[in-house]
Amino acid sequence: MLRRLARHFAEMCWGCGVELQVADPQAAGYIPQNKFKNLLKQNKQKTQLESQLKYHESIKLKDFKHEEVNEVNEIEERVKTAIPVHSINHKSESKALTCMRCFQLSKYKKIPSVKASSLDPKELFESIQPNSVVLKVVDLLDFEGTLREDVFDLIQQKNCKCILVPNKIDALPPGYKYERIHKWVKEVTRDKKDLKICVVSSKNGEGISKVINVLKKYKSELPGAKFYVVGATNTGKSSFLNKLSKACGKHPWESGRTELTTSELPNTTLGTVGVRLKSLGMKLLDTPGIPPAEKVQSLLEDPHVLMKLVPQKKASPMILSARMGFSFWIGALARLDFLEGQEKLLSFFTPCTVHKTKTELAESVYQRQAGKLLSPAYSTQQDFGKCLLEVPCEDSKKASYDISIPGIGWVSFTGRGNCSVDVHTPQGLPVYLRPSIMPFEARRERLFNNKGKTLNIRKWNQG
Repeated sequence: MLRRLARHFAEMCWGCGVELQVADPQAAGYIPQNKFKNLLKQNKQKTQLESQLKYHESIKLKDFKHEEVNEVNEIEERVKTAIPVHSINHKSESKALTCMRCFQLSKYKKIPSVKASSLDPKELFESIQPNSVVLKVVDLLDFEGTLREDVFDLIQQKNCKCILVPNKIDALPPGYKYERIHKWVKEVTRDKKDLKICVVSSKNGEGISKVINVLKKYKSELPGAKFYVVGATNTGKSSFLNKLSKACGKHPWESGRTELTTSELPNTTLGTVGVRLKSLGMKLLDTPGIPPAEKVQSLLEDPHVLMKLVPQKKASPMILSARMGFSFWIGALARLDFLEGQEKLLSFFTPCTVHKTKTELAESVYQRQAGKLLSPAYSTQQDFGKCLLEVPCEDSKKASYDISIPGIGWVSFTGRGNCSVDVHTPQGLPVYLRPSIMPFEARRERLFNNKGKTLNIRKWNQG
């Protein structure tokens, strides 16, 4: 009976796209057999009702005031064969076919015991058809870490059109302006050709209308093309699709499919999930997240730490003064040594703790406080490399450049006169010097008078 019913329904989790199974509770896609069987039966009955609703939704009872009806029985028969409107508006929702992993993540925010395996970009693009349209989602709070140049190379090899979707604009400080952020993204990706840019917020829906317009254009220009959503882990692909699907609406008779599962845990989506967009008459395919290649997350193992590194509210910069002879620890993950230059204001945009100390004491502070005051710390001992950067500073009220470290955040430099800094990161972790994305945050009245205190430590002491 179970196998016969399964032929009418896709045996895939509606939340993460993994194939459902009833054998191994420790493997991905597990769902209890009785629950699976009952859900399939209920959804089959629901689908039969929805097909009737879809048929009768187009049938409208004629206005009896403007026609002659000779038989009262004719009116009675019409009323009997029509499904009442309240049956459409108050019908029960279909039950979601979701695995236990998605259930634990969405209902209880519980870290599941099922471990997700990493997916190589080349392996992912084997299933993507040539001449398709790829929506590349990146995280504005970790732009360089989630951009992944190798993905753009694979998109070109498949001869696909690319829509770059920088997400989480709502997480930037309140002073941001949409047009300026769009211009910034266009400037830092100016080497990419034929790139459509749609800056969005999966939380409040900002920029979603622009995505819809671009999708309409590509659908008319490329009939029959497939549409895929790709991106690194924790960029908000599933949240973006949920918001986009909601903006496009759905028919009253459609199954009440659950939203895609979202969480702060990397690799939430395990398989390809199709999401239909009613107003566009098309389907987007959500793909598993690509693991970070050059981010500190690849050097961390504790899932609680990984979840804390994903910002849950607006980024609030921590502003400190910097002069020669002082160093700044960003958690126990990276260190900035201010070597030369006039005094500057540094704006730290990071979920980690920030600790200011004298350069001569920096190493001893790390040895004593890594994983304590300096949080988080790497899972294993790391050998730090050193990168010397010359930071141009042109305005005392505006930051010209940022130093960005993938997976950690960025630091803006405000003040006149160039300066030299050493950036200490684990071997192989790159450091980027880029135009400032939030140049007007550093102000003297917001300066922290930091004397041996550690900023942002309360977040890491809680829970």
